[in-house]
Amino acid sequence: MTTLGRNAVRRRVGRTVVAPLVFLILAAAGGCQKREPAAAAGPAVELRIGTVFGSGSWHAVGTTLAGVYSRQLTDVRVVATSNEDLEKTIDELQHDTLQLAIDDVETAYVAFSTGTPALADPHRALRAIAVLFSTAVHVVARSNTGIATVADFKGKRVGMGAPGSSTERAARLILKGHGLDLDQITPVPLTTADTSAAIREGRLDAAFIYAPFQNPVVANLTGADDVRLVAIQRSSLGPIQDGHHFLKSTTIPGGTYRNQEEDVLTVGMDVLLLCRQTLPDALVYNLTRTLFEAVPVLRQAHPSAAGIDPDRGPATAIPLHPGAARYYRERELLR
Repeated sequence: MTTLGRNAVRRRVGRTVVAPLVFLILAAAGGCQKREPAAAAGPAVELRIGTVFGSGSWHAVGTTLAGVYSRQLTDVRVVATSNEDLEKTIDELQHDTLQLAIDDVETAYVAFSTGTPALADPHRALRAIAVLFSTAVHVVARSNTGIATVADFKGKRVGMGAPGSSTERAARLILKGHGLDLDQITPVPLTTADTSAAIREGRLDAAFIYAPFQNPVVANLTGADDVRLVAIQRSSLGPIQDGHHFLKSTTIPGGTYRNQEEDVLTVGMDVLLLCRQTLPDALVYNLTRTLFEAVPVLRQAHPSAAGIDPDRGPATAIPLHPGAARYYRERELLR
């Protein structure tokens, strides 16, 4: 047989061997994607998922997710709890009072790296499962105030959120990014619910509302012809991010709210689903898989859950849990 003939035979044999191997690898991965085998039958393990702001979207999504986990995963029972303190939720996760939590990326990163005011040591028990969705600063203004940009807030009555809140901090940075100091406006500290009433009654000219997309308070305000969203100026992004590295450029897509035909530029931050490092890999794999399968149900709990996307899931600022990382690796292999 000639050298050319022998090479042709080798190529045919190589294809004959490699093709079944590739098929077997993908089939095995596909099987893993379906479900991690459960442990031997026994009492279900109770997990507690912590959320914040009991009347808001995070708690609505967390409570619904707890129910989905309890129904879909036979080896666990998940209970949702809530408080009004982002750092307390992270501390409870570190202490194993909670095993899962929904919190923002800044709080999680700072706690993982350096700790919190109440618990100064780095929270090395924290791990991420997924980015859930983004929360964005909605800048709203009454149409009859002559406000076209944030720079026009000068001399106006502006709702800044509750004192010490994430809303107030973001509002200060956005004002500063547009060349305004607090003494150039009339700042009014109000909760989101009170802000809505104050704008309706004409006691505020504009306000900052920090919430996920399709927030019902914003939707109620912008549904009227006399209130609209105000975009921040692109030139302000640098100064804003210099003051807060986790506030990133975010676009509220056109059509998100009534009377909002065009995209609106703002800033926002990711919200994460977190867990403890000590949870078994197989369990976290199933928690991750079930999260993305449950998006249609979670969207019914709150429209912000529409932002839950496995393509964004692994883009977390703290390490992924190995069980979650395995889910994303297998998903990439099957694409």
